[in-house]
Amino acid sequence: MRSGIAFEQGEIVLVQFPFTNLTLSKKRPVLILSTAIHNKRSLDFVCCGITSNIKSVTHSVLIQTKDLTEGFLPKPSRVKVDTIFTLEKSIVIRRLGKIRPNVLERVRKELFDLF
Repeated sequence: MRSGIAFEQGEIVLVQFPFTNLTLSKKRPVLILSTAIHNKRSLDFVCCGITSNIKSVTHSVLIQTKDLTEGFLPKPSRVKVDTIFTLEKSIVIRRLGKIRPNVLERVRKELFDLF
């Protein structure tokens, strides 16, 4: 995707994400945390990881397709609120969906509880 795209807070996007040894990468979904204003002005956005490993862990929020206002999740997943990073918009492969406002509020609460 072009870097001029302004993503919205609460969107789920697919990115090519490197493994920690930087030798390989894998397509992974992430949840955009930064605001649309920030995302419009910057080449980067702030996000957190999403995993299909749904075992209960602290600082995570379970999401399913019913928790999206648009889009689709192939299986129940967890937003890993304690895995926060900044990515350049140009590495986004595509949009996958957007979470409902009440789910975004649960993510914010978990993020606040983390700090």
